[in-house]
Amino acid sequence: MAGPRERRVVMNNVASLTILQAITYILPIVILPYLFRVIGPEKFGLIAFAQAFVQYFMIMTDYGFSISATKEISLCRNEHAKVCKIFSSVMTIKSALAFLSLAALGIILYFIPRFRNDWMVYALSFGAVAGNTIFPVWFFQGTEKMKYIAN
Repeated sequence: MAGPRERRVVMNNVASLTILQAITYILPIVILPYLFRVIGPEKFGLIAFAQAFVQYFMIMTDYGFSISATKEISLCRNEHAKVCKIFSSVMTIKSALAFLSLAALGIILYFIPRFRNDWMVYALSFGAVAGNTIFPVWFFQGTEKMKYIAN
C-alpha cells in the first residue's frame, strides 16, 4: 500500500504531465492560424515538411532512450554513482547520434537541389534535434521529478 508521500509524488507528477500535455495541444491551436495567415500556405507547407523531416533525426537521436534510460534511472535513482554513469553514457551517445544526424542533414542539403533551395529552413528546424538531445526528459521521468519539465 502506498503511503501519503508516494501518493503526493504521483499526483504531482500526474498534474505536471497533464499541464505539459495541455500546453502541447492548446498552444498550436492558438498559434497555427496566425502563422498560416502571416506566412502563407506555401511557406507554411515548407515549414511543416521541414519539421516532419527533422522528426526522423529526432527519432534517431532518441534511439529508445526515452524508455530504456528512464527504466535504468528509475531502478537505481538512489545510487548517485550509477545515475551519473547512466546519465553521462546516454548524453554522450545522444550527442554522437546528433552529430551524425547533422552530418547526414548536411549531405542531404548539399546534394539534393530541392532541399538545397530552402537550406535555411531545414537548418533552423534542426534546432529541435539539438534541443531534444540536450534536454533529458528521460532523466526527469526516471527520477520522478516531472515538475521540472512542466515549469
